[in-house]
Formats: sequence, structure tokens, C-alpha cells
Amino acid sequence: MTYLNGQALQEEYVTHPAQEDFGSVTVEPGHVFVLGDNRANSHDSRTEGTLAESSIVGRAVCVLFPFDQIKTLNAPQNKSACGRKGKRHMNKEKVLKEIVEWALTIIIPVLAALLIHTYLFTFARVDGGSMLDTFHSNNITGVSRLEFRIHDPQRGQIITCHYPGEGKRSSSSASSVCRAKRWN
Repeated sequence: MTYLNGQALQEEYVTHPAQEDFGSVTVEPGHVFVLGDNRANSHDSRTEGTLAESSIVGRAVCVLFPFDQIKTLNAPQNKSACGRKGKRHMNKEKVLKEIVEWALTIIIPVLAALLIHTYLFTFARVDGGSMLDTFHSNNITGVSRLEFRIHDPQRGQIITCHYPGEGKRSSSSASSVCRAKRWN
């Protein structure tokens, strides 16, 4: 059972309760205490300590892989470089224009994807069983980055994060996935 300021929390998502009592923890401002749904086998604040809010990547919003487990959580025209049919040669202006069009066709979507990945939405591979049965190890989850830029995370939301000391990893590498327990 988890208590917040002496009040028992209703946690219907806990799939495997912890067998031992963890005790009391005071959470510093700017930090969060996180717990996995599978308390009996969870990589969370009980072993790693509280987590700085700056370590949070975003909120997990869906499971995308494997395909049989997909679910939500809580939610330019290309032109041929050869020109028109039957035309073998193009003058330098047309070739340059065609190259620029192809470059823009590739560069604009790549830049848009990078901006979306950096600021709005990314993916994370779940590592371990700390959130059974919500997630299984190696599930791919969609992660909303924008949500926590607009407002603070709420208790009970599923978040992805990187614990300090795990090394600098990309946001799509294995992440710690936990439920937020206490926010200051």
C-alpha cells in the first residue's frame, strides 16, 4: 500500500504488490518519487532514489509494438530526375531546379520530423518488467513531450525518464517507465 501524507492511495493499476515495507520518504522540491506497477520487480525510486523533474522525458501515451499489444494509455509531389518521358537531357537550369526540388522534398520532412521528435512526440522502448501488465519488456511506447512543457505531471500518470548515472541515451533507447507518485 502506498501512502501520501498519511492517506492510502487507490492504485488499481498495481499488478504485483511489493512484499516488503519501504518506509517513509520526503520528496525534495523539483523531484518526484516514482513507482512501477509491478512493485515486486520494479526499477523505481525505492532503489534509485527520487528523480529530478528535469530527468523526465515525457508521458507515455500508447503501446505501439508488438502490434498485437497496441493500445492507448489513459490516449509534395516528386518529380523524376530524368525529366519528362523520352527526354534524355535537361539544361543546367532545369537540372539545378530539379536538384533543389528533390533536396527540399527530403530536407523539409526530415527537419519537421526532428522538430516533432525533439519537442512534441517521441518513442521509447520499455526495458524490464517494472510496469507489468501495463507494459512488457521491449514494448515500444509513444511519448508526448509537449504535455509537460505546458503543465506539470500529475500523480498516477505514466512517465518515461532516464535515471542519472544511466549514461546519456537517446530518447528512443530503453527508458525507465514508472507512474508519478508525488509532485511538489
